[in-house]
Amino acid sequence: NDYPLQLERRDMNDFLREVCANYYTIFEKQGFVMEIQIAEEAFYLDFDGLNMRRVYANLLENILSHNTAPIQVQICTQLLPACYQVQIKDNGVGIAAEEQDKIFEPFYQGDISRTKQHSGLGLFVAKQILEKHGASIALECEPAYRTVFTIRFPLSKNCRTLHSAYSRTPSHIAYTCHLCIYEEFQARWCC
Repeated sequence: NDYPLQLERRDMNDFLREVCANYYTIFEKQGFVMEIQIAEEAFYLDFDGLNMRRVYANLLENILSHNTAPIQVQICTQLLPACYQVQIKDNGVGIAAEEQDKIFEPFYQGDISRTKQHSGLGLFVAKQILEKHGASIALECEPAYRTVFTIRFPLSKNCRTLHSAYSRTPSHIAYTCHLCIYEEFQARWCC
């Protein structure tokens, strides 16, 4: 109950592009290269914009706080069969293997040499907010990136929905369509 949600249906891809745009110049000034691979098509989810911004801001602020240039940062989205996925990756200093299972605990700060005046609550709060949205966050590693945070928003079990907004001419009436992909991999548009 510490993070009451004010849910509204929004395009998560567009929202994430806005967040990245707010950080792009900051990353550039620090000598970080930000690569953004966010799908062009709209993907609508019900989420609390203020709290979701806290999640993404925390992850991006951690990259800024715990690394020095030059590093590569990649933010990408992907629609998978069971979830909508956001990954925030960097090839900076990484997180030690013995710390990885503790980073989502409250007040955990990890290696003191990496920590710059942080409370140790950021990742804990991010996880709490995501769980209230029915999503999950995990720390993973890939060969090219030392730190990969993967956020997954599950799609419904029987109907996975890809929303795309478009306008019909000549009246320009906005419609929302859903591409429903059922268990037997049949698809149909529901407008």
